[in-house]
Amino acid sequence: GEGARVEAQYVGIGSDTRVPWDLVWKKWEGLSTVLNSLSDSLDFENELMTTYSKAVSKADDVNLAGVVNYLSFTNDSRAYLDKGARVDLLPGSPGPWSQSLFAGSDALGWTVVEREWEEPLTIRATNRMAGGFSAGNVGLTLFGTSTGDEGKSIGAAYNQVNYDNTALAYIAEGAGIAASDNSADVDLLVQATSSEQVISLAPTAGSGGSYGLNGVFSLVDIDNTTEASIDDEATVAADVVRVEAQDEIISWSLSGAVNKAESAAVGIGVALADVTTDTAAFVGDNDVYYKTDQNPSGSTLAITDGSVTATGLDVTARTDGRIETIAVAGSYSNSSDPARPRSNAVTEKTQSRWEQAKGWLKSKFSSSNTVTTPEFGYGVSGAIAWNEVALDTRAFAKGTRLTLTNGDLLISAINDTDIGAISGSAALVRANAKSVERSGGFAGALAVNDLENETLAELLGTEVRDVANAQLLAYGIWILEVKLGRLETEVAVTQKRISYWQAYWDRQATIEKADGEARALREMTLARAEAEA
Repeated sequence: GEGARVEAQYVGIGSDTRVPWDLVWKKWEGLSTVLNSLSDSLDFENELMTTYSKAVSKADDVNLAGVVNYLSFTNDSRAYLDKGARVDLLPGSPGPWSQSLFAGSDALGWTVVEREWEEPLTIRATNRMAGGFSAGNVGLTLFGTSTGDEGKSIGAAYNQVNYDNTALAYIAEGAGIAASDNSADVDLLVQATSSEQVISLAPTAGSGGSYGLNGVFSLVDIDNTTEASIDDEATVAADVVRVEAQDEIISWSLSGAVNKAESAAVGIGVALADVTTDTAAFVGDNDVYYKTDQNPSGSTLAITDGSVTATGLDVTARTDGRIETIAVAGSYSNSSDPARPRSNAVTEKTQSRWEQAKGWLKSKFSSSNTVTTPEFGYGVSGAIAWNEVALDTRAFAKGTRLTLTNGDLLISAINDTDIGAISGSAALVRANAKSVERSGGFAGALAVNDLENETLAELLGTEVRDVANAQLLAYGIWILEVKLGRLETEVAVTQKRISYWQAYWDRQATIEKADGEARALREMTLARAEAEA
């Protein structure tokens, strides 16, 4: 707390917020690994998923099925040495240490948790979030929405998960840290860590007798602040001082839509990832953590300077992980004439009379004897995969005094994030019914990576004394992947497309050739007329 005094061999100040999940994977593991891990939960009725929802239905005429899955997390983890507080470390063993803590009680008694700390004085704030979220219209036979022969079907799914996380580890203004024995080796670690592992899965599939539409939207929205800092008005004396901030994001946003119908089949899949992070490690002003409406600056102490004295200072900010967005869509419009009934043992004359009798009865007792046949066949599909990403990674020292007794100064900012957007779509039309007058297939895919990343390592307005080596490093490494594609169709269908295109261009070449001959003939006629004149 503010103005506190602590004297001890080891001091650990920690805040740890966690939302765990049974499944874990690393950034270099691909989509196949993710889907294999989720294979047991794709029916959305498995407890493996954090949340799941689905809507399936069947009707004769009109069928509507929709589902929404929305979940939002807000977490704030802070560990700090407050304003004016002081820690005097007694001589002890350097390096990691651990402590047993009482974490609460249950019916069986108190729960004891073992906590490990990296340095004699460690200030650590952690946010670890993980989960799988799914919503869709998929049944045991794939198609979650369906109708009768002449029905209309619509299936839609919306899946969104929000993470708004803050992890702050800091030493505030006026705070002091020193070893009670100047000969003691005392290392200090100020560390803020955020970790998000999330998958948003949204499939939809349906079939309509005459008209069908299936659409799905999947969104992962992450907004993180991860900062480790020592205020420019704090006084710190230690052997090696490390200020570290790291944010690792592993995000998969997946959507897939398929629809099958006779006259018009439409499938639309949209997957979006909106990721904004601010990862910073610094020695500088952090009074903003205390800002209020009455005190916009956040400063409450009359202090004008501070310092860090050490044999080594390492200020590192790192953003890492993988952000993948995948969207696929497909549509299938299929119609054909009713198959002729097979002949049986009755004579043709008897068969004809029987058909006449059935027609007479149907005309007398049925409200309608007209069978609707499709007049057109269209397949439309569209897929959009979009990443909106702004990753800020900053490491700096500003407005302070650093004294390194012939030691090293390292200020580094690193962004090592893989970012990919992949989309594909296909539209297949088999309008074989004689009643069909027009048909066509339309498929489109869009994949976008919209990036506004900033990676900075700075030394601003800072006095540095007695330093042996100083390095400022800023690396922005983004592995980008954008893929557009169409889903492969059967060889026979592809060959028909090629034959059609070839015939079209052959006709165009014949037309152009004829036009060229006619033009040449006109020019020759004009030239002859001019010569004779």
